[in-house]
Amino acid sequence: MPTSDKPPVLSANLLHRVRTWYSEIGGPALQTIDPELATRTEPWLGAPDSRGDSDEGAVLVVGSAGIGKATLLNALLSERLILLPQGGIGPHTARSVRFRYARDPFLRVSYRGPDWFISLLKHLEDTSPLPPDVIAFARLLITGSQYSTADRGYLARMLRACLQSPSAPLPEPQCQPDAERILRVRRCLETHSTTGVFHQPAGIDLPAFLRALRDHTAGNLAPITSDATVGWDAEFLSTGLTLHLLPGVGVANDHVTRHRNISLPPSHRLLLVVDRSGLTDAVIQLIDQLGFLDHLLNPHSSIPIALLVAVVKLDLVADESRLAPNDDRESSGWFTRLEAACKQSRTLVRAQMRSVLHRKPTNVVPERTDLALCRITVQPVLPLEYRKIHLSDEDDPPRLRCPKSTHVPAILEILHHWGLEDASLQTYRVVRRLTHVAKSHPFHKTSQMALRRLQQMILSGRTK
Repeated sequence: MPTSDKPPVLSANLLHRVRTWYSEIGGPALQTIDPELATRTEPWLGAPDSRGDSDEGAVLVVGSAGIGKATLLNALLSERLILLPQGGIGPHTARSVRFRYARDPFLRVSYRGPDWFISLLKHLEDTSPLPPDVIAFARLLITGSQYSTADRGYLARMLRACLQSPSAPLPEPQCQPDAERILRVRRCLETHSTTGVFHQPAGIDLPAFLRALRDHTAGNLAPITSDATVGWDAEFLSTGLTLHLLPGVGVANDHVTRHRNISLPPSHRLLLVVDRSGLTDAVIQLIDQLGFLDHLLNPHSSIPIALLVAVVKLDLVADESRLAPNDDRESSGWFTRLEAACKQSRTLVRAQMRSVLHRKPTNVVPERTDLALCRITVQPVLPLEYRKIHLSDEDDPPRLRCPKSTHVPAILEILHHWGLEDASLQTYRVVRRLTHVAKSHPFHKTSQMALRRLQQMILSGRTK
């Protein structure tokens, strides 16, 4: 096989055939010959469910708080269900929410331990001014809202109560819901000290699954969630693609440097969600700190680099432009105004990205900016209209009739292609390793013939 690390992109059909070959022939043979290599190979050539929580090839989803990341993800993951609370997860969510493929959907969560509570207590009981994030964490944890008026003395007493066993009596809370939240936190700490992981399948009790997902991503359990994984049966995830949703940036009392403490996988693809204003300084600073701008400018990368900018809320722009004084489009229809807003958003975002890339100190060759821009796709998208089309609610009808017009299918197609690209690259590398092993180990003759056939299929990119 050639030495290039950029094979033809496998079709979904061919990828399925590769995985079938591995499960029936290649996997068992490799497990006998080299178990360690088989373990490393399984996430890529095994069934999509077998990838576990592997972060290789993850796509980071970033954007300002409240911009519409959750609304877009809800549309991508399900045509009807609202998985994530919409309106912005905000700055006090889990450090990241991971979405990967699973035939049987589930939520799996790990928690912060008692040391985190003790550190938070020290801040609350100290007489010095509190960092804004500390008081917000504590209020969300105890009262369910980071905007409550609970004072630090009350929060400290309730936090101490959280550290006791679930059966211990509760101190007098300000209201009964606070007591219920404290009991939930106690059960989470008990889980942390026993099984270590909370697991909630969706198939047994879907409402309980959705409540647990809400509580751990936007509710009072978000501050103590150290990691959350959602397994979901969306087709675009079946290639092995993983999405990592990051907390929003750029709101009051929020610092981009907060993301330096987040354990993030190295990523060569980014889904950036913006609105009519395009890129904000906080978002630019974040993607630069993640090293993604350098990835875009690297002409020698051996892996596919791509940035997808999803522009949301343009239906609101079309609504507002009708009311603008002296607007030439005042007499035009809503669809015409929407089309104009989409066109303007593409032009704006690409101009902003060109300016950002030009200012990079490492961009010493002007031609690299053009290369980077070729790796960027700007796609206006209307996730709420997409959902309305599928819900067919007579009281809230969609203005668009065709799902394709919302551009959600275009986003899904791009993500699916990204997954196929990664699966193709990894499959190619795995087959090369298998070939090397086959030269020095007594593969069964049928296995050798199947491996040679597999190499031919991958090199040609054929689907039959």
